Amino acid sequence: MHVTILYGSETGNAESIAKDLGKSINEAAKEGGKSEFTTANVFEMNQFKRKKLMETWAASPANGMARHALIVVCSTTGNGDAPENAGRFIRFIKKPVPESLSKGCADPTKPLTNVAYATLGLGDTNYDQFCASGKLLDRKLNEWGAVRALPLVCADEATGLDSAVEPFLDSVLDGLAHACDSGERKDEVDDALGGGVAAVSLTQDEEADPKPDIGRESECSAAIDEEKGSGSPSE
Repeated sequence: MHVTILYGSETGNAESIAKDLGKSINEAAKEGGKSEFTTANVFEMNQFKRKKLMETWAASPANGMARHALIVVCSTTGNGDAPENAGRFIRFIKKPVPESLSKGCADPTKPLTNVAYATLGLGDTNYDQFCASGKLLDRKLNEWGAVRALPLVCADEATGLDSAVEPFLDSVLDGLAHACDSGERKDEVDDALGGGVAAVSLTQDEEADPKPDIGRESECSAAIDEEKGSGSPSE
């Protein structure tokens, strides 16, 4: 199976995570690894139009998969702002679904029902609007019909990114493989996510002042009691 990895990165952390993951998938496949995914493409989010990703995702997969697989890794910078290389994608998905994508859809507001995805947000609870970009992307993809294969994971620079990033990387491929292969919805993946993961379920409009429900106890949870803090420039 194939997976697309999109990243939005201001100073390199999200980019490194995305590219390292893509490299590990491709190298493992060459070495005969056991992962369900044998190929990965890694793109800046703003490349979505040039790569015709939305058009690809709106169509059914042609390789026998039940859904296209997507991993999103995005930091937040400044006062809840998106990284420069993710801004166009985020502005696009915040708008109503364009007619060019909604044609032929059973529900014209949900053109991405053929997509299963997982989102990793990077932020810093010392700043306002912690992981605002990751939360927005996770919510809008779901609103456009994509299936959330794993709960949103928010990694906190203030407490150490690895405590959330590593468990996400350990579980994301299995979660996506299940959602893409069987076609079953996986909104809750209790067994796939281990300790140390801040999993957040978004249930309301949180663009201005994110206050999501916390879906899982984690090492980061104490730092995000009221979801304050934003992505720092170190992301």
